[in-house]
Amino acid sequence: MKKTNTFQTILLVVFGFCIMFALIIFATQKSGDKKEINYGTVKIWGTLPSVVMKESIDQIEANITITYEQKKETSLRQDLIEEALAGGSGPDLVILPYGEFMDYKKFLYPVPYKDFSERDFTDTYIDQASLYLANDGEFALPLLVDPIVMYWNKEIFSSNAISVVPTVWDEFKVLAPSMTVRDDTKISRSTIPFGQYVNVNHAKDIISMLIMQAGAPIVSSNKGVLTVNVNEKIGSVYPATAAIEFFMEFSNSSLPTYSWNRSLSSSKDMFISGKSAVYFGYASEEEEIEKTNPHLSFDVAIVPQIRGSERKLTFGRMNGVGILKNTSNVTGSLYAARLITSGTVAEKLSQDLNLPPANRSLLAKEPGGVYLPVFYDSAIISTSWADPSPDETSDIFEDTIEGILSSRYSVDLAVSGMERQLKQVIDQFVEKNSI
Repeated sequence: MKKTNTFQTILLVVFGFCIMFALIIFATQKSGDKKEINYGTVKIWGTLPSVVMKESIDQIEANITITYEQKKETSLRQDLIEEALAGGSGPDLVILPYGEFMDYKKFLYPVPYKDFSERDFTDTYIDQASLYLANDGEFALPLLVDPIVMYWNKEIFSSNAISVVPTVWDEFKVLAPSMTVRDDTKISRSTIPFGQYVNVNHAKDIISMLIMQAGAPIVSSNKGVLTVNVNEKIGSVYPATAAIEFFMEFSNSSLPTYSWNRSLSSSKDMFISGKSAVYFGYASEEEEIEKTNPHLSFDVAIVPQIRGSERKLTFGRMNGVGILKNTSNVTGSLYAARLITSGTVAEKLSQDLNLPPANRSLLAKEPGGVYLPVFYDSAIISTSWADPSPDETSDIFEDTIEGILSSRYSVDLAVSGMERQLKQVIDQFVEKNSI
């Protein structure tokens, strides 16, 4: 009986070793299979510098081959039409130009929510990313954000014994009368470059920012359904009316806040030459400002907000990675897009271009440098609106401001006309693209 028990014990031990060995082999094979998945070759077009992109792409693991071709922003869309659609030789992915998306939507393949859920998407990227959502999926994955910030001249503020820059807009009404240097209507130093259109860089985006801070989305997109709302009353405030009245106040020569007129050079040039206390521009302009005038003592801050407002907001231009409809490698393209918009690739692009990423987890990290922390904070609160035709809508905004300046329209009439024209642009876009 004892011999039998000994034999059984030996047999069980042998079987045990065999099972353990089989499990090890199985686990090793499964791990090896995962590493051996090959996602093929993915071709990308975009307007980002090729040197920067290629250095970032080189960090990607070897189970996918990614190539990048830099295109001019003025020709990217036409090249897509001619080569991607007509010739069939276009890319698999496109990095959309900053702030442009709507006009590229017809070329893009929506990533189904079963492959990348809406919950995961909103958890991964900033709130502004919702512009990329549609009923059938995400049309692009956000990459970088270029937010509007407030550049301010240290010497001008310190010479006026001001140690803290404005954090709310109405503080400029107090500053302008004493900080602006003028002889009657001739301005030699401006406090704030508001009130004109032709010589205010990014006037449309600044006005959009003011309107959106006041509570109107201008053109909202609910998974591709576009709605115009410029001036719907919130409490006792009409957002666009209040925003434009504030903007116009600083070019009214009869007011003590008078600080800007159309005879001056552009708002950027005035700031760079040290003749304007502040400049509202994009984060991407910092290097240009520094190089153009190395002696300019300036810093950056988050744009001021409306006093008492619970929500902070700035305007931002976001770019993203979209999959082309005609790609023959959807799986590889999605894999590449996820790699580029997260992790080390997006982080390196952010550092090399000195622009914040759109990825929440990367924004949670403390960036180095003097200006990047402000850019990061601004990216988190950046927003935009669904603009289907930037050239047309720019004309609408310009006509609104110029109409008020020439006394052709009252502010109320100008705002009504702006809203009506925006609705026409949206209706035409919807009809043309069958959203």
